[in-house]
Amino acid sequence: MEELNEYKPEDVLKDASLLFKRVHPEDVDEWQKLTNKSLRELATFDHTLRIAKKSGKIRWHRVVSRPQKMDDGSVLFDGIEIDVTEHKLSEEALWESENQISSIFRSAPIGIGSVVNRVLIKVNIHLCEMTGYDETGLIGQNARMLYSSDEDFEFVGREKYAQIVDRSLTLRSRGKG
Repeated sequence: MEELNEYKPEDVLKDASLLFKRVHPEDVDEWQKLTNKSLRELATFDHTLRIAKKSGKIRWHRVVSRPQKMDDGSVLFDGIEIDVTEHKLSEEALWESENQISSIFRSAPIGIGSVVNRVLIKVNIHLCEMTGYDETGLIGQNARMLYSSDEDFEFVGREKYAQIVDRSLTLRSRGKG
């Protein structure tokens, strides 16, 4: 497994420029500005940046550091660096998924609503037009208002929740849940 910290701490203490050599070229300017500001103000900083590994892989690291002025006038940074690549990739996937869903809500020529426990939490403009309600009149309402009868409402509820349970069991059996 590739070592996450490619420089030994004692090497970095001798040559602080090694830290900058690890920073992705597109992040170096911002990193230098943050470091300089932290030095000037003796203020803690908390920043996430890309690290370019010798192997060519890019990893995301969160750095929280606090400068301390020493008796001899030098400054020592005390902090922690954490690899947050998996979190960052999950965040980006979630962002992409949310954008996709928002795009569907905006552009689909049909009424769409999202529910949690059968209460509307999000609706598109077409659903508003179909029902005659504005968004504020639909959000927070029981989805029952969208059905012509209790029987239809109950039928859809049974079918959808059965599908959810079935999907959950299928994912678990595949080791994804």
